Formats: sequence, C-alpha cells, structure tokens
Amino acid sequence: MENLDYSVDSTILPWGNLLSLEDALDIDADNKKNGDWRPTLKPFFANFEGEHYLVETDKLSGRYGMIFFYSPNMTFATDPVPYFDNLEAMLITIMKSFEAKAQWYDYEKSFNAGIDYNLAEKITQE
Repeated sequence: MENLDYSVDSTILPWGNLLSLEDALDIDADNKKNGDWRPTLKPFFANFEGEHYLVETDKLSGRYGMIFFYSPNMTFATDPVPYFDNLEAMLITIMKSFEAKAQWYDYEKSFNAGIDYNLAEKITQE
C-alpha cells in the first residue's frame, strides 16, 4: 500500500511524541519570539518536522481545552487549525486508530511506528 509510512522510528506514536515539560516551555518561549500561534495555545505534542499539537488554555475562550494543529508546511491556513475537541477525543482517536490497524508498531523493525494515513484521517474525521 502506497500510503503506508514506516519512516518515523523514534516516536511513541506514528505522528509524534508527548513533549517533556522542558521542551514544551522551550517551544512556548520560541513562539513568544516568532508568533507562529496565539500565546494562549500551549504545545504538548510534536514531531520532528516542526508540527505541533497545541491546547487552548484561555478559560474564557469558547475553545478552552480544544486541541489545535500547527504545521509550518500548511498552505491552507496561517493559524493553527482546530483538530480535536479535547484531549479525551484525541486519545480516543489514537486508540481507535490502533484498533483499526491505521497505526501500528512493527516490533521486527526496532519498534518502528507505522501509519496508514488515509485510514487514520478517516478515523480522525469521525
């Protein structure tokens, strides 16, 4: 299948890792300098391609707790886009992706993570 990717070999999940507190604070400090996203969005998950999942921390916002996606390669938006309603929805989607074999680990290849992007996207949209 051409839409399968084994290229991510050092992540917890095929599309990134939870950030350490130190890394999250460093990324947040960098964002304060370059302004890629509004200051109320805080990074907690990222990959090695500069893509980040951010949580809305403004309690007065109608989007408090919502998960946003930021990628420097997005051509359809300049701001992070809403991706999950909340962390619970994100984790449920990840679990469903593994159950449906849209994401997996190949234990024969040093725990490489794999992903079927088409199936994973379909599950994410549910």
